[in-house]
Amino acid sequence: MLICVDLDGTLLDTVPANAASYRAALEELGFTVTDEYYAERCNGGHYTRFLPPLMGGAPNTADVERVHDRKKALYSDFLDVVRPNTALMEILKTMRAAGHDLACVTTGSKQNATEVLEHFGVREWFGLIVTGEDVEKQKPDPEGYCRAMEHFRVTPADTMIFEDSGIGLTAAKASGARVFRVERYCLKSCDAGETLFARRICSRPQGSRADMESAPTVLGQGGLLYRSRAAGKPYALSAASTARTIALAMTRAPITPTASRSAGTSPSETA
Repeated sequence: MLICVDLDGTLLDTVPANAASYRAALEELGFTVTDEYYAERCNGGHYTRFLPPLMGGAPNTADVERVHDRKKALYSDFLDVVRPNTALMEILKTMRAAGHDLACVTTGSKQNATEVLEHFGVREWFGLIVTGEDVEKQKPDPEGYCRAMEHFRVTPADTMIFEDSGIGLTAAKASGARVFRVERYCLKSCDAGETLFARRICSRPQGSRADMESAPTVLGQGGLLYRSRAAGKPYALSAASTARTIALAMTRAPITPTASRSAGTSPSETA
């Protein structure tokens, strides 16, 4: 099985670092961008699309490239504000150990993607990294994900994708693979409060809201939890059990949680 993962906003919360480095680069030319604007309108997109509106609407190509080059140079100064999606990292680590291939597919630059993955010590996890510099068509086009499948010689049926942004989700679903959505979620019964989780999105165009609401949910930060509408209440799972649950969801097989039901159990305690 091939597991593809988006970088910005999915595997890592890089919005603060990206916004800060773009802001520093833009201010050299008399422009700026707020964290909120970047998160809402730029995250997941390609710089050739979101920079022009920030630079007066019709900047020359040289200035756009200048800002992007400066952003890439400044990015490493802000790596300390990047936060990892620890739950997703645990899942990927477990599935890699089980022999599955991992690919990172991002619209970002090769330089910055490599820097941030190395910063968190996970660069070697990925057998392939596809960046915005490696494709002709950016997300929402599925080219990046299709290239990953071609590289590993697998079909969409044998591929799962983790994404977060609207643009990225459109690309992921267009590839034909199974898609899990990563977003922020607050679960009152979880001590961590605001958490990150992955929710499977039905890849069929006719998929109903009920299909998505009944899909498996994986929550992280403070413990890996699995829950489904059928289960009713969350189960505390180890990273291995969570990975197995997702793999079973890929094949639409019956899901039988095997870990303790204690919601306070940590991943390390149940692994």
